[in-house]
Amino acid sequence: MKLLLLVQDEQRILLDRFYSEIASQFDEATVLRLSSDEQADLKKYFKQNIKCEDYDRIVLFLRFKKEIKQVAFLRTIPNLIFLEHDAYRIRIDCA
Repeated sequence: MKLLLLVQDEQRILLDRFYSEIASQFDEATVLRLSSDEQADLKKYFKQNIKCEDYDRIVLFLRFKKEIKQVAFLRTIPNLIFLEHDAYRIRIDCA
């Protein structure tokens, strides 16, 4: 199974090990780091750089506030998965 993982170029914490562990679970994996401007115009980025049919799964681990503005385009991407590591914090009761 082929995976494409799109991640933020600039993050507050280093997640390279995390990306490597995800990639290790697939036959073939590509990790692409997107700048803030590229995240803001995913339609253009995909048109210039990505053939969706080349991948079995496409995972977005990007800024949610940039993704939410592009829902119409994101709905057109087959086998899309969103990864959001902070979302759980508003849903669980932390002691």
